[in-house]
Amino acid sequence: METRGPESWLRSSWFLTTPPQPIPGIAARPRLSARLGESLESSALVVVSAPSGYGKTVLLSAFAQDSAAPVAWLTLTRHELNDERLILLGLVSAIERLSGSLTSRATQVEVRAAAPIHQAVDARELYGRIAAAVAALPVPPTIVIDDAHHAGPVLGEIVELLLGLAASGTRFAVAGRPELLPWFAKRIVARPGSLVTSVELSLSTAEVMQDAVLRGEELDPAAAEARRAATDGWPIAFQMRQLSALNGAPEAAWRDGLFVDFIDTNVLPALAPRTREFVLAATTCNRLDRGLAAALSGMDGAAALLEECVSSGLFLERITDGAGGTERTVYRWHDAFADACRRIVARTGAERAAALNAIAARALAARFPAEALLHAALVDDAELTLSIVRSSWIRLMLESGAHALQQSCLSLPAEFAESPEVLAIRACCLNLVGDRPGARMLAARAVALGEGDPEFAATYAFARLFLLDDHESLARATEDAERLLAAGESETTMHAYRVFLVGWTLLRLRRNPVGATRLLQTAMNEARLLRRPILEKRAASNLLFALSFAGRLTDADQLLGSTLAHDDPADDWAHYDGGIGLFAVGFCAFWRGRYDESAAAFRELIGHGGHDVSYAALGRVFLAVIAAARKNPRDILDAEAQLGGIGRTETHGMPWPVYGAIARASLLAAQDQPARVIETLAPLRGEANVPIVRIIAAELARAAGDTALAMDFLAGLTPGERSVSYVAVAAETCAALIAHRAGDANRAHRRIERALGIAAREEVLQPFVSADPRLRELLAAHAVSGSQHAEFIAARLAELEHGSEGAFGAALSEREREVLGYLRTPMTAGEIAAALFVSVNTVRTHQRAIYRKLGVTNRRDAVKLRH
Repeated sequence: METRGPESWLRSSWFLTTPPQPIPGIAARPRLSARLGESLESSALVVVSAPSGYGKTVLLSAFAQDSAAPVAWLTLTRHELNDERLILLGLVSAIERLSGSLTSRATQVEVRAAAPIHQAVDARELYGRIAAAVAALPVPPTIVIDDAHHAGPVLGEIVELLLGLAASGTRFAVAGRPELLPWFAKRIVARPGSLVTSVELSLSTAEVMQDAVLRGEELDPAAAEARRAATDGWPIAFQMRQLSALNGAPEAAWRDGLFVDFIDTNVLPALAPRTREFVLAATTCNRLDRGLAAALSGMDGAAALLEECVSSGLFLERITDGAGGTERTVYRWHDAFADACRRIVARTGAERAAALNAIAARALAARFPAEALLHAALVDDAELTLSIVRSSWIRLMLESGAHALQQSCLSLPAEFAESPEVLAIRACCLNLVGDRPGARMLAARAVALGEGDPEFAATYAFARLFLLDDHESLARATEDAERLLAAGESETTMHAYRVFLVGWTLLRLRRNPVGATRLLQTAMNEARLLRRPILEKRAASNLLFALSFAGRLTDADQLLGSTLAHDDPADDWAHYDGGIGLFAVGFCAFWRGRYDESAAAFRELIGHGGHDVSYAALGRVFLAVIAAARKNPRDILDAEAQLGGIGRTETHGMPWPVYGAIARASLLAAQDQPARVIETLAPLRGEANVPIVRIIAAELARAAGDTALAMDFLAGLTPGERSVSYVAVAAETCAALIAHRAGDANRAHRRIERALGIAAREEVLQPFVSADPRLRELLAAHAVSGSQHAEFIAARLAELEHGSEGAFGAALSEREREVLGYLRTPMTAGEIAAALFVSVNTVRTHQRAIYRKLGVTNRRDAVKLRH
């Protein structure tokens, strides 16, 4: 129908001046029609720009059908390229056709008379006749120009002139591929709302649901979003996918046939040859930066070509990050488009596809090894895959999970997959996913085959940190790895990951918390500088725990805000570290004496799941300790039910049987079974390097009446362990209570004063949250005898009064019990008022109420009575 050349074409054919009919089975998109209508109300020109397949014509035809205002329609063809006269002739034809439906017969004759009937009419006269024809219409029209990219830059000049000549109220809606955007740049910049792009033309989740209704399907929002995401909302891709599904084809089939043909015959040929070749090479990777684009295409000016694709709407989006003071830019291809381009490349020759994937694998290996392995898998080059595995296996374990790394190792030929180095890496993978017997078997084979192999020795030095369980063996392996780090025998890309791994292992050994903290801090800082967010998160979470474990509770609080992101249950690393941040929150709250907050954190941790040698298992231990301290029957029953979730064998240096014994002993103490408490604790006396166990066990033994066992536990603490704030406070408080009971007042006061000094600095309150009346006696006596921490003691005594509900305490209000706690100290009424942020008169009023309710007349008798 386009066989006639421009010389014989006096008027555009009727089918070029008539809007297409709606396509059956295609859901209406009222939001886009409304968007177009609103834009035309405020702007004389609206440009709809997107690549093929985004439904531009469907949108404009729906608008033309529904518009209350008259619409003149013109579809351009390749014949009109940069031919001003032919474009104007087409516009006259469109207006003439519109006139036939809107005006009287006389007006139609007048318009036709004004229309050109021979080639001699020049462009100037055509502009005048178009303006006159528009003016003759009863209502100013909207002139739609579809496939406007066929016109060339001259169209911008034509529309601009006509907007100046035509009657006020005339509007233009111009649609086409993105190359038309520069022709209307000034108008678009002046009115940004006058541009509709592929972003808005993409299908929404709601529109996918509406499409399902038309097809008789019931689709919930989550399923609709998944269906939309499969094509990124590209209408043509979505329709082809739906058609494929309707015909019973497999999910991926829609990408193989018609869709790839559509890209090959409709989208790519519209590009300049250089741009087309660039796109075919650059779509090897769905995400890329300028450097990778240059490597893949081998072209100078790759950055400019990327920007050209973005600005033209060619299925490429720009993602920019200015965080950290340095701007980074990454580009992302539309998934379906990139996949189609890769299939087109593969059609033209497997060699080119393999070469492009090899370039991608090498370029990505240092920064994105997981992506590099995916590309390497598409290339028959085992050496390439092996080199990526060797250089990045620790990073892959930490970030991408064991399954992907294991698959890459197994994809290697047998000579590589069974090498000692790869066997050790595979053993680490199995260990990470919980297959410990399989891991031990592979590790044994690796050691047997790798004797004297320097490459294996370098890998196994760090692999042992994943594989060993015995405490002493793991400690020696950690020392060896630390020496390698100190010697600088670590590749730049792996250094931060190796530093983290050593710090992580030190933390689990519960020795040298200062060293663990230093290494984890270094790993976190390096990860931040290298822009490794996953490593930064893992290092920060472990650092939070390390600071808590080291007794630096204030520093842990400062770090807390940026680290508590819940682990993905599907993350392989969660087998080791799942919930470590949440555990640290509960741990800090525990030593701060905030049992409600601590228990809530541990319950949430357990609720996320976790096996019997995970942080959830440690949470179960502390829930038992909290339940025992509170003596709440329901909490005790709940804690007993959780005991089965605590490991029974030492794993990766963690003494799970010891932790389980502490949990059981705590619950026995809550049930007033002192003999069984001592029986459970006695075997733990010889356990080393478990300071938390020692201080909890010492307090349990003291409360059960065995002060000798309690002192044995405390004597086993090393000087380094006693330097940890909560260890020191708990140990000194326990020893002070033992001395106080033995009548050694001087020793008791010396010890409790040391405990108070550390407790006040780090806000370690847990040792003072006790219903034991001997603690209240000791603190009150110490306050009277003189202390540098009188206000701290008063606050603790006030808290203890809150928990007192004896015969006399029940008569006192909460505030009165608090004031009574302060009255136990030498603090004056004025000092008490300042500590409680109330007036002296208020304190005096509370004093009088306390005396009245207790039946006494002075402060000394009130304190004595409460004893």
